Amino acid sequence: MTLCANPYTPARWSPSPIATCLAVAGVALLWWLPVAHGQPPSLSLYFWPDEGVHSNFVAVEILCPGGMIRYSTDGSDPGRDSQPYLGPIALCADTVIKARAFPYNANLPPSELVSKHYRIHSAHFDAFQSALPVLILRTPSAALSMTHRHRARVTVLKQKPAGAMERSIIEHHGPCEFWVRGSSSRGNPKKSLRLETQDDHGRDQAVSMLGLPAGSDWILFASYSDRTLARDVLAYETWRSMGYYAPRWQFVEVFIIHDPGAAGSLNDPESLLQAPPRMADYMGLYVLLEKIKRDRHRIDIAKLHYGDTEEPYVSGGYIFKRDRLNSGENGFRSLLNIPFAFEEPKEEDIHPLQAQWLSNYVSRFEMALMGDQFTDPHLGYRPYIDPQSFIDYHWMVEVFRNLDGYLLSLFLHKDRNAPLRMGPIWDWDMTLGNTVAQQANRIEGWSWESVAAPMYQWYQRLFEDPDFLQAYIDRYSQLRSGPLATTNLLQAFTHIIEPLAEARSRNEKRWGLNRKLRNGRFIEVDYGARAIQAVTNWLDRRLAWIDGQGFPPPTYRVGASIREGAHVVTLQGPGGQMYYTLDESDPRGPHGTVAAGAHDYQGSLLLEPGTTVRARTRSPYHIWSPPLRFTLPP
Repeated sequence: MTLCANPYTPARWSPSPIATCLAVAGVALLWWLPVAHGQPPSLSLYFWPDEGVHSNFVAVEILCPGGMIRYSTDGSDPGRDSQPYLGPIALCADTVIKARAFPYNANLPPSELVSKHYRIHSAHFDAFQSALPVLILRTPSAALSMTHRHRARVTVLKQKPAGAMERSIIEHHGPCEFWVRGSSSRGNPKKSLRLETQDDHGRDQAVSMLGLPAGSDWILFASYSDRTLARDVLAYETWRSMGYYAPRWQFVEVFIIHDPGAAGSLNDPESLLQAPPRMADYMGLYVLLEKIKRDRHRIDIAKLHYGDTEEPYVSGGYIFKRDRLNSGENGFRSLLNIPFAFEEPKEEDIHPLQAQWLSNYVSRFEMALMGDQFTDPHLGYRPYIDPQSFIDYHWMVEVFRNLDGYLLSLFLHKDRNAPLRMGPIWDWDMTLGNTVAQQANRIEGWSWESVAAPMYQWYQRLFEDPDFLQAYIDRYSQLRSGPLATTNLLQAFTHIIEPLAEARSRNEKRWGLNRKLRNGRFIEVDYGARAIQAVTNWLDRRLAWIDGQGFPPPTYRVGASIREGAHVVTLQGPGGQMYYTLDESDPRGPHGTVAAGAHDYQGSLLLEPGTTVRARTRSPYHIWSPPLRFTLPP
C-alpha cells in the first residue's frame, strides 16, 4: 500500500472512522515522507468495497491519509467546498461516487478525481428471515430529515417460531409520526428515532406493541456506539431487578420505505402488501423502548393537572432531569446552581406556580442537606428524599462505570406527598468500558472522582452522614448476593444477546461496522463478538476490583460441640474490633456508635441451638462492615 502524506504541514487525522480504526488497531503510518527532487508526493484514494454489483445495500469507505476527502453523489465534480467524507457512505440504490482528496496545505494540488459506480441489486423482502420482530415505517418523505417529522404508517411483524417472514403475523398496523432524536448521537450515521403512534386524525393513540404495555410514545434506539447493542438493555434489567421501574424493551429489525408516491395510501392497510419493502430499505437492528413518562405502567405517580397549584396537589407528580436543554427551554437552577430540565410536565405545559414549587422544594432540600443539622432525621435532608434510591443509583453508576451518570440523562421523580427519588435510568450504552473518555474504560477507579462541583455536591454531603455511608456499604453487600452478583449479571447479559447473532451481523454489514484494515486491505471482522467477550471480562474484573476496595462482612464457623445441645461458634473479620448481638438487634448504633446491647467479641462462643447471631466489624475509623446474620440449627 502506498502511503500518502503532506511533507509541508504537520500531520492531522481526518475525522473518518477509518482513521479511528487505524489508531485503535495500532497501525503506524508515516505522515512525514522524504520529498524526492522537491516534489510533494501524490495523494491516492482507496475505496472499500470496490465498485460493481452489490446485494441489497453497501457501506462504502474511502481512505486517503494526508488529505481531506471531498465527494459527491449527484454527478458533480467535488471541489474544496463539497461534502467532506466523515464516515462510511451507505448506499441502497445505484450510485456514482466521485471523490478527490485535498492536502491540508491549500497551496498543494488535490488528488486525481476518482469515480466509482456502485450497482445495487435488492433482494425480495419475502426471502428475509429473522428470529426477531420486524418494524416497518412507510413514509412519503423522499429521505430521512434531521429537522422535520415524518408522517408514516408503522407495521409491526411478530415472528412465529419458524422465523421465516412468510410465517409472520401483523401485530400492529397504523398511522404514526417519527423523527430523528438524540443530542451527540445525531451525528452518527445510524440515527435513533422517536416514534409516536396516532389515530387516523393525527391524534396520539396508545397501542401495545410486542407485549409492551400500551403507549403512544416510543423510542427506536440505534445503539450505534455499542457493538453488543446490549449494554443499555442490561442496565435497565439490572435497575428493574433492584426494585425500580426501568423502560421495557424489545429488539426489532427496522425497515424504512421512502415512497413519495405513498402519500395517498398511508391509511390503506393493504399498501404494505402491495408494495413490500426491499432489502435496500433495511436500517438495521434497533431497540424498541418505552419513552420515560408518567403512566400507571411506567412511572406510576400522580397526574399533575395545570390547575393543581395548591397543597397537597401541587406536590406531585413531577419528572425532571439533569440533561442538556432543548431549544427554547430554560429549565431551572437549584440553590447550589445545579441545572435541571422539566420532563413531565414539559416546560411549555407546566404552570408557573408548579415550576416555582418544584424549584423551591429542591432548594429547601439543599438547604437542609448543607445545614448544620443535616443528619437530624426530622430537620435534615431525610424528609426530602428517598435515601435508598440515591444509594442504589450511585452503585449502578459505579458498577457500570457510567461516564455521564452524575451529569447527563439523570432522571428524578417526585410523587404527590412523597419524597424525591432517583430514576429511572436512561441512556447507558456508553458504560461497561465502552468509552475511553476520562478513562471510563478502566477497571480500577471510581466514576465520582472525575466529577466536578456543583454536579456531585449532593452525594459529597450525603456521604458525610455516617448513617448514609453505612447504608451504602450495607447495600452493596446485599446487592452482591442478588442483582449485582457476577453470575446473575453475566447470565442476564447472555440471555439478552443470545437471539441477536444473525441480526447483529446484518446490522454491522449495513453500517460498515465489520471492517478492519490489514496489510493495505480491508477484511471483515466480527467486532460484535469481540465486544461481547470484552463486556463479560470487563464486568467480572470490575466487580472483583470493587469487592477489593470494600469492608467485607465477618464470617463464621460452627465447630464441634463441647457439651450436648451447644455449638461452638467462631467469628472472623478483617481490620477492626468485632461486635455481636444475640437478640437480632444491630450491633451498630446511631451515627456509627456501638449499640447498647452489643457484645465485644473476644473469642469463640458457646451458643444454644436456634440462636440468631448478628455481627459487624468496626474499623479504627468508626466505619462498620456490612452485617453478618445467621441462625444456628435447632
